[in-house]
Amino acid sequence: GCPVLNVTGGRNFPVEANFLEDAIEKLGYTPGTGRGAMALQAAQKQERKANKIKEDSLNLQAGPEYSERTRTIMAQMDEGDIPIDLIKAIIMDIRNKDKTGDGAVLVFLPGWNVITMCADYLLEDLCQTEFQIVKMHSMVPREDQMQAFNRPPRGQLKVVLATNIAESSITIPDVVYVIDSCRARLKSASIQGGGGLTSALTDVWAGRANLHQRRGRAGRVRAGIAYHLISKARYEALEDATPPEMLRAPMHELILALKNLNMGGAREVLQEVVDPPGHEQVMRALEALVQIGALDEYEEITQLGRAIATLPVAPRVGHAILAACVLKVQDPMCTLAATIDCQDPWMTRDSFGYAPDTAKNFAKATHSDHFALLSAVAQYEEMQAAGATAPDLDRWCVRNNLQGNHMATLVSARHQLLETLQEMNLGPAPGSGLTLHDVSGVRDPRWSLLSGLMCFALAPNFAMHHSARKVVATGEPAQVHRSSVACTRNSYIFPQCGFVFEEKLRTKPWSVSIRSNTNVSPVQWLLFGCLGASYDSAQETVIVDGWLPMKGSFEVAVGLIALRGCLLKLIKMQTADPASAVGPDWDTSVQDLQYVLSQ
Repeated sequence: GCPVLNVTGGRNFPVEANFLEDAIEKLGYTPGTGRGAMALQAAQKQERKANKIKEDSLNLQAGPEYSERTRTIMAQMDEGDIPIDLIKAIIMDIRNKDKTGDGAVLVFLPGWNVITMCADYLLEDLCQTEFQIVKMHSMVPREDQMQAFNRPPRGQLKVVLATNIAESSITIPDVVYVIDSCRARLKSASIQGGGGLTSALTDVWAGRANLHQRRGRAGRVRAGIAYHLISKARYEALEDATPPEMLRAPMHELILALKNLNMGGAREVLQEVVDPPGHEQVMRALEALVQIGALDEYEEITQLGRAIATLPVAPRVGHAILAACVLKVQDPMCTLAATIDCQDPWMTRDSFGYAPDTAKNFAKATHSDHFALLSAVAQYEEMQAAGATAPDLDRWCVRNNLQGNHMATLVSARHQLLETLQEMNLGPAPGSGLTLHDVSGVRDPRWSLLSGLMCFALAPNFAMHHSARKVVATGEPAQVHRSSVACTRNSYIFPQCGFVFEEKLRTKPWSVSIRSNTNVSPVQWLLFGCLGASYDSAQETVIVDGWLPMKGSFEVAVGLIALRGCLLKLIKMQTADPASAVGPDWDTSVQDLQYVLSQ
């Protein structure tokens, strides 16, 4: 047989593991001693009271080996909260015991909002000459993140606040201490009616394997210490690992790729993987692909489906790009598609998480995160065309709170989509059609057409504005995320009453936000995004997508949906024969449609 090599020892040094009760016992910790912590706890308690949320807490199960004081404090602490004041207390204890600062502290937190909150809270009281706080997140400029890999000045303690990317994707060489919130932010697909799937980012408990991996970060250079901020009882109740992406991600793209490769039935192929997705998850994805015409009623790939599969984006986004080809707006639509597919390039938010003023300036009163990036890309490319050097572009990005590497990726993705369309004979002819630089803003009929196509790309993700930040998103109460240009501190008056959005952010069972939004009208949704409608004759109301009531004429709603059917037929015709889908008067028809949508 094959020779076997046995490795008897690992490279890691031993790491002392502590849980919540250990930290409280050793530090003599008392919760809520700081003003920031007390305000945070009060806000969280008020939110729970308003939403009538009650969860079973395993903090009540501290063992008898701990003091009565520790067990009392454990019982008072809410498992749903991340004890930021305890994180600070641990960091202060580390500093008092290790004056050299040779060992860095790595703090695992679930997302940007918590990282920002924790950094602000730490900087309230910690002496900045003794501590170096480094935030590791895509929202932070690359140069600032690189500080995590450099040793701080002698006598200064480096504290790195990071997400689960620091579990295995990167290694910070001088980490000796790990503080673990034991949370992870996972992207999952929630099933919607009409075959649509809505992505949601959810804070969940990390798995035991994740905790072991995080703990191991502390033993790279010498013996380390890890603090897991959950009770031992909660640790025993954790899953072995977080669910694999196959069980959480939308199946549209994967199934379409399997069909395009002629690999047979999707159900049969997916049942052969290590962690097969659920039956309903696969069925909903198949239903959605049939709905957009990528698969026929026998679940075989169509000519339209092969065209969609050629585009390196999600199927609904690819379908919207093909619709843009019919309407001769493929150039700006490729940019909008790239903004959906690429990482958000905005560099910083303020301490409250609001979008930077530069983003709002780019948005030009459209209340659209996508239009803000459309405008930014237009200016970026204008500078490139004028001969700007790479350092010039980087300085422009910094002035506008944009990350240069992410902007370069976004522009590259845009050009890749345009080149793919050219190869399919669907690209814009030189000097014809709408270009990226022709769209001016909220009053522009051409933006009305493009924002309508965003409904096409993001269905079924539609929300109706209620009041202030509050919306009803796909039938569920939610609010506009603070990072959106549509979210301001004072005024919430929008040109239209609806929003399409990329994803729901669910950080807690009662807290849902919609992120990456574009303000649209109900007419745009009926024409481009609606998955189905019925009429309540008693109330004289059109019920859209099974949850959204709209007052108005049923005949008008039927007419708009029928017009959408005509557009779908034109998409199929153009995919089959790009040269013969539309007649010579089509430009006038597109202009008429732009005018109607802008009214």
